[in-house]
Amino acid sequence: IPEDFGLLDTSSDRWQRFKDKVASLREKATDGTQYKVIFIGRHGEGYHNVAMSTKPYCDNWPNHWALRDGDGDFIWGPDPDLTEKGIEQAQHVNQFWKNQIKTGIPLPTQLYSSPFIRAVRTCQITFGDILIENGKQKPMILEELREVMGLHPCDKRGRMSRLRAEFPNFNFEEGFEEEDTLWKPDYRETREEHATREGRAFDIIFNSQNKDHAYVSITVHNGTIGAILLLLQRTRFMIPTGGAFALVIKAAKISA
Repeated sequence: IPEDFGLLDTSSDRWQRFKDKVASLREKATDGTQYKVIFIGRHGEGYHNVAMSTKPYCDNWPNHWALRDGDGDFIWGPDPDLTEKGIEQAQHVNQFWKNQIKTGIPLPTQLYSSPFIRAVRTCQITFGDILIENGKQKPMILEELREVMGLHPCDKRGRMSRLRAEFPNFNFEEGFEEEDTLWKPDYRETREEHATREGRAFDIIFNSQNKDHAYVSITVHNGTIGAILLLLQRTRFMIPTGGAFALVIKAAKISA
């Protein structure tokens, strides 16, 4: 994670100056325009990440191993969980936030997560004793924030009931279904289709009911981050598992 999320200002009151600038942008925004700071985190290492970077799997991952849920001994799908390293990465992000709080960073007032357990668990570990366990916030699980859909079993989500039982402090968007009805075994979503889908997620994040939330966190996936950057017409860059960065986004409502 970049120091201070990449903030260039190194003064002692850097976060207060940043908050003042964001507040000024929001105050001067015209009707239908919003400014938000989006903290974007990638989930910690999952078992599928280990598989795709380990021989013999990495030698033919896209065309063979990614189409399977494991090799009989090592399982990476559907909906793989965090490895021990992935848990440690999420704990590192938790400590990073605690260190930043001491310097005045604005905390997100809305938390969102992909519905995959590796993302939900990362969100829980990251913000658990900061915002979630004390009842300050209940993160919202959004279906649209999930990884690229189709073909790969590691990108098929588990049941809603499992998430509800294991993460009682999380909410689900209206209409969230028990089973994954979106994943297809014979079609993989294109980058453009994924970007369009993330546009729908951002419609929710930026809708009028959420306009008072200037600082938002989303916990997602590598492919989802790429789709968001494509949506925003930004150059794609790689974020490692357990990594995070921040964007200041201006959204303007377009008349039909």
